[in-house]
Amino acid sequence: KYFKDLYKDVPLDVYEILLYILCIGVLLFLITKGFRRGWRLVSGLMLVEYVVLLFFTTVFSRNYREAPKFNMTPFWSYTEIINGKQNLIPEILMNVVVFAPVGLFLGFTFSELKWKGILVVAVCISLLIEILQFILHRGFSELDDVMHNTIGCIAGYGAYRLMRYGYEKIGEKVDVVE
Repeated sequence: KYFKDLYKDVPLDVYEILLYILCIGVLLFLITKGFRRGWRLVSGLMLVEYVVLLFFTTVFSRNYREAPKFNMTPFWSYTEIINGKQNLIPEILMNVVVFAPVGLFLGFTFSELKWKGILVVAVCISLLIEILQFILHRGFSELDDVMHNTIGCIAGYGAYRLMRYGYEKIGEKVDVVE
């Protein structure tokens, strides 16, 4: 339900344009660069498209407010949950989950980037979203979102590292058999 509500104000045209760009980009990259290099470029394109979609859904498609709504107290959401406001739990989980693809795409696109680099990129993207929400009076700017988004990005990067580890282990087994 939360994901459905998050994307309900995004015009269908935005999805169509992003899909067309992705499809054309995938075909061009795979044809011109070969599969290995093409995959890296395709994941970079997917990263850019996903980040654009994130900005659109979290900032630009939100309704304007007369005054900015914000909370810069660290861990305020956990205090609220302890005090019985359980409806914040799905929102926190959504903030973690929605940023996981960013970490995954960053890993595929910039395989030489370590987790500290991923951390910096995640904090920068999330901070920019929160700053834009505050400046443009859209959404609810909060420091906890930056933390949750960053955790999600690191989790996505962790998934990339697990996939890469598995791929390398499978490759070693194939080498032994041959």
